[in-house]
Amino acid sequence: MDFSRFSDSNFNAKDWINAAFEAPEAQKNREHYAQSLVMKLQLFSQEVHNSLEETSQQIVQTMPRILREVDSMQQEGTLLQNRMKSVQQDVQKVEQETAQAMESLLKIDTAKSRMHSVEKALREIDNWTALTADIDDVFASGNADVMAERLASLQQCLRVLGSKVPDYKERRDFVERLKDQFLAAISPSVVAAFTSQQIDNVLYFAKMFADLDRSTDLEQCYAKCLKSNVSQDWAKLLEDDEGGSAVAVLSALHDSLLSTWFAQARWAETAFKQRAPIAVANALANSLAQLDPSVHSVLDDRLNNAADQLSALCVLRKNCDNLAKSLRQSFSGMKSMNEEAMDTLLNAVYQPIVEFALKYQNYQQSALLDRVNIWNFDDGSLTSNVKNLEESIAAIFGEAQEAVDKCHTFVGDIGLPYLLKALQTYLANYITKAKKILSNPAAFGGGTNEENWDLINSMLSLTSVCGSLLNAMDKLENILLVSYERLLTDWPVERLLDSTVAKGKEDRFEQLLVSASFQSPVQTLYARLGDGTSASAKFLPDIEKQLIKFTNRVIKTTMEQIVGPIASQIEAIPKLPSWSSATVGEALAGDLPTFSLTPQEYITKVGQYLVTFAHHLEPYMSSEDAGMCRALRSGSLPLIDAEEREGQLMRGLYFAS
Repeated sequence: MDFSRFSDSNFNAKDWINAAFEAPEAQKNREHYAQSLVMKLQLFSQEVHNSLEETSQQIVQTMPRILREVDSMQQEGTLLQNRMKSVQQDVQKVEQETAQAMESLLKIDTAKSRMHSVEKALREIDNWTALTADIDDVFASGNADVMAERLASLQQCLRVLGSKVPDYKERRDFVERLKDQFLAAISPSVVAAFTSQQIDNVLYFAKMFADLDRSTDLEQCYAKCLKSNVSQDWAKLLEDDEGGSAVAVLSALHDSLLSTWFAQARWAETAFKQRAPIAVANALANSLAQLDPSVHSVLDDRLNNAADQLSALCVLRKNCDNLAKSLRQSFSGMKSMNEEAMDTLLNAVYQPIVEFALKYQNYQQSALLDRVNIWNFDDGSLTSNVKNLEESIAAIFGEAQEAVDKCHTFVGDIGLPYLLKALQTYLANYITKAKKILSNPAAFGGGTNEENWDLINSMLSLTSVCGSLLNAMDKLENILLVSYERLLTDWPVERLLDSTVAKGKEDRFEQLLVSASFQSPVQTLYARLGDGTSASAKFLPDIEKQLIKFTNRVIKTTMEQIVGPIASQIEAIPKLPSWSSATVGEALAGDLPTFSLTPQEYITKVGQYLVTFAHHLEPYMSSEDAGMCRALRSGSLPLIDAEEREGQLMRGLYFAS
């Protein structure tokens, strides 16, 4: 039987009894089972009682011993506490008694150290005197090993003397002058070792320079040697490719530089160990910057012969990007390469075309003006001029879209402000040429009001062309918006103000442009356009205004040509005989006839004119003529309110006439 439930804090006697009688044995004879259960409980109670009694006796027997042990431990604790107090008092006494003695010992030790320092300094002064006594003879001997050893000893002597020596600065300057004299003497031998790539000699000189704390001078000697090699390669390249294109020259130079980089980066490890990539990068950058003639001047001369300078510049930028990418991939495997040296080399790679990029607006504007100058709209009939203007739209705005692409390729979207200035000049010249269509009086019949359906049809076509110009302008604005959104993403304001923020080094060329002169125009553009989503945010607002003004002038001229014949008939009415003063009263006094009157001649002409005009206007009333719809929506029609302009444009034109 399980008696563990009796020790449960939530024990319930009724529940226990009910659970006990649910056993299968209780179902046969409950009375017998109850007696058996009572007997078991009595036996268990007796067993528990005996166990408690036995445990109590054991506790009573062991309690005196426990009390004795507790008392003993208490006495030992008191004794230990007293001993600790005694030790503490002894320590305090020793400290008080020996403090003065320790202070005396410290003073003695300090004096001893100072005496040793003075002794060492005096010895080094004697050594300095001995080392400098025959320094001229040592240098006159020309023995590099002896000179290097003597300089190393002087340098060590100077370190021991320290800066507290009164004439330390004079001694230091003296040693540095001797080092300069020594390095100048062995410099030709060092350059010769680098030129011939004699590893043993290079290692010999590398150790010598390191002992003299002049490792940077060794790198300068290496840079001179590498500069000489690169200059020779550059001169040979120009000689072999005399008269070649700028693209060909730069590609050949980049191939030579990349080959030199990989060869020198491996070989220079023998001399410069972990600093080899940094030394080679700095030397190559210095060599590129000091080439004679400069890379920029050579490219400039050869670009003058290029048919499309801007396209050639785009290719030059791509070539520089390819070289920079190859160098970056090489840098990634060099743990000792630092960003400063990497930036120095990449700056040297891009610098020749940075100077072209700073003149990007001039190149772009010149190229665009060359395209617009081939169009003329005032040297033929009105019909042919309108046709030429219509054909020019695709070409002119196609060039504008191509200019956006070239801007992105050459200087990146960071050049958008300069692109907008070039487009402003380009499209303004184009609109000025287009306006000449209306400046030829002969094309409009010398100002007469006679019916001229060819003229009216040409003016209606010109109105439609104006709408096409506005639609093309909208498309160009959308293309510029895409470029502007890329600019906002790549160059947010915080990065524009600090070009080290985000994006790493992948756009080093654009960072150089921002540092040069591109930052302020972009900030101005941001201030004017914001995020570019506003309906009033226009990239070329002046051009749009000029187009709308031109459209209004065309619409006005068109209306004058349409209404002119009608006006001439109406102006003649007061001169008719029936309106003369002698007969006007009689005509009004007479009885009206019972038959219909024949229309006057002017009424017939006006009616015939309107019917004919409707036939000529019909081709333009189709909703598919997006140009006409746009022209009438953006322009201003006399006698037509805004609701009619938005709704029934062509009918408005008809009724206005």
